[in-house]
Formats: sequence, C-alpha cells, structure tokens
Amino acid sequence: MIGDLTLHGVTRPVTAHVYSTRKDETAIVVGTTEVLFSDFGIKSPQSIIMASVEDHATVEFQLIFKKA
Repeated sequence: MIGDLTLHGVTRPVTAHVYSTRKDETAIVVGTTEVLFSDFGIKSPQSIIMASVEDHATVEFQLIFKKA
C-alpha cells in the first residue's frame, strides 16, 4: 500500500506491506513500514542505557473496520 505518513509535522510518501482478512462483517488490515527518523527531521533517540540507536524504526499498524 502506498500513502503519505506525517511525523513531527513532516509528510513523506511511504510504502507499507499489508495483509487483510475478513470475518463476517469485520475487515482487518495489518501492516508495517520502515521509516528513517532523519527523513522527518527527527533526531535519533538517545539513551544512557543503549550505546547507540539507529536512524530507522518499524511502524506497525492494525485497522479494524466494522459495518455500522
């Protein structure tokens, strides 16, 4: 699935890998996409506990659609 993602006030096009299923009158869409913090003007998270943090993250989502 291709769309736009807005983080920290910055919008970028993203491609998400999605899987959908349907049961009765409910549709469920689950997906993931990879993002670079730097693409959205976000500094990589810093942590005293971790030696280093990468510039990327995986965004996961689940959408549930039910007939009204």
